[in-house]
Amino acid sequence: MLLVIFKKVLKKVKVMDKLYIGKKIKSFRKQRGITQCELAELVGIHEKQMSRIENGVNFPTFDNFIKIISILKMSFSDFDNINSIEDNSLKAKAHKIINRANDKEIKCYVSILDELQKAFNS
Repeated sequence: MLLVIFKKVLKKVKVMDKLYIGKKIKSFRKQRGITQCELAELVGIHEKQMSRIENGVNFPTFDNFIKIISILKMSFSDFDNINSIEDNSLKAKAHKIINRANDKEIKCYVSILDELQKAFNS
């Protein structure tokens, strides 16, 4: 059961990362005055694929990611805050869940957090 929960949590983290990356790319593209169609053409992908990337549905491939950041004159440091998405609201939500939990639930949450911390640190 713990493994199933762990996998679901990791999947959500990846979804947030996709959304964050997509929003950053879209923001920089608009700042540069480039249309989504133009960027897709410069990268060498279909406009729908670029839309999926910007909307957080898909990650770009590594090669396409490098092309995108090069075209938009971005750097890897532009993505530094990837894990701080909605930090305050997430902390508040976690706080609320823990405050409402009984001892058995808290023990389960701590086990899950321990496993997540191990995964992120490896």
